Amino acid sequence: MVKNLKIENKILFTGYLPKKNGSLWELIKDTDILVSPSISESFGHVFIEEISFKIPIIYSNQNDILLENNISEIYVPFGNFKILANKINELIINREYCNFLVSNALNDIEKLPFWDYIIKKHNKLYQILI
Repeated sequence: MVKNLKIENKILFTGYLPKKNGSLWELIKDTDILVSPSISESFGHVFIEEISFKIPIIYSNQNDILLENNISEIYVPFGNFKILANKINELIINREYCNFLVSNALNDIEKLPFWDYIIKKHNKLYQILI
């Protein structure tokens, strides 16, 4: 589909990217928009990471409680590719809107607990699961 639309040089489908050797961070630095069209995001870390790099987010997880639709990120129903394409175009064209989303998202994540607290909570969860 990407070849047929002739957008190979504009969209990169990465799949899983390990954080080893810094390649993930290098890619994030060159990213303009994060599109996460998955039904779920386990812990939401990817959103916090992208926001810290000041990257606007389009997501499809209905259970996202971290940020607000059209205020700090954009929600697109899973599988609705037409809306997804329109929202990507909107963010590409309207940098002011991107800045609005990122600014609000940064304010939202500042209210979150510190990483050491989150790590302790995750560790406790894993201990319960074991």
